[in-house]
Order: sequence, then structure tokens, then C-alpha cells
Amino acid sequence: MLVCRWEFQVPFGKQGEATSIAKEWSAAMAEDDEVPGISAFRVVVGHIGPSPARVAVEWDVATLTDWEKGMEAVGKDRYQAWSKKLAPLVVPGSQRWEVWRKVD
Repeated sequence: MLVCRWEFQVPFGKQGEATSIAKEWSAAMAEDDEVPGISAFRVVVGHIGPSPARVAVEWDVATLTDWEKGMEAVGKDRYQAWSKKLAPLVVPGSQRWEVWRKVD
């Protein structure tokens, strides 16, 4: 099992708006039959230590192939509305992906 984390920063005062959009977007993808590999998702924000400006969207997937299917889906028309709503809230140059392997 892998945890694929997309992390980015938001301007001061925009955390709530950004997390709301990220939750809607991830929920839609998790329910999409074309993206079958997302078994769970969560949105987390900095609290103690990391800045509250840091937002992370985490997907639990079984394989890298499942993550790649998710990445392909992000570029499709049905997800562009969320992308356009979130884009002005992401600090340029702050976004990155990390893939973690769960150890049981």
C-alpha cells in the first residue's frame, strides 16, 4: 500500500477555501470508476511544527499504476473545474508530490 501525498502552500487566510476544494476534488476522484485504485483519501494541514499555510492531500493506493491512473484523470475535462478553482490559491513553486510506502 502506498500513500501518495500532494503538498502545497496557500496564502494567509485561504486554508479553509483550499481544503474545501481539495476535499471535493479527492472525493470525486475516489468515487470515479476510472480511478479504481484510491482506497482512501484525506486532507491535512500544518498545525504544530509545519506552517498552517501547508496543505497536503493524501491518497491511499495499492500500486504506482493506480496513482498514475489518478494523475491521468486529473487532466481530464471533468476535473478541470476543481483545478481552476484551486490554482489561484496555490503559492507558485510550492507544490510537490511524495510517494510513501506503508509498513504494516
